[in-house]
Amino acid sequence: MIYKEIKFTTGGIYKGYVNHDGQLEGVGINTYLSGKKEMGEYHLNKLNGYAKVEKPNNISYWGEFKENKKEGYGTYVSASGSIYTGQFINDKINGYGIKRWVDGNVYHGEFKDRKRDG
Repeated sequence: MIYKEIKFTTGGIYKGYVNHDGQLEGVGINTYLSGKKEMGEYHLNKLNGYAKVEKPNNISYWGEFKENKKEGYGTYVSASGSIYTGQFINDKINGYGIKRWVDGNVYHGEFKDRKRDG
């Protein structure tokens, strides 16, 4: 693996490690023209492992990824400011977690497809 700075034709920039085929591999920072920013572990051009993703509308996620999808344990902050910490399956809130809304309400328990389930 070697460290590289890659400027994409779409206007984005990647700073991090690539494999011998030029694919994103290892730790890196990917900044998109839209303002989205990914910081974390890549494998074959996809987020795999731990990463943080920030979007310009104040949405963020810090946690585990598999094949560019949220998978495992993480924390998601919505544009409205609500915060969910817990399990994700196939890029969705699924399993046990804690959600805190900006109005002060809190739910501890099971979620299925982003909705309370219990």
